[in-house]
Amino acid sequence: MKKKFMSLRSIIAVPNGKTKICKTCGNTATQEALFNVGGDITVIERYCITCVTNVTARS
Repeated sequence: MKKKFMSLRSIIAVPNGKTKICKTCGNTATQEALFNVGGDITVIERYCITCVTNVTARS
């Protein structure tokens, strides 16, 4: 599956909501990266502020 980076969006913290975890390091995620994987399918991956810089640098 080839992923093409599309955009980033911030995660809004919800009181008493489920904490989102960074895909790379396991810390609290603050950003969502959207990837197009073909057709009309979009994959959303969550990253912390440190790891998201690596995602955008690879794109």
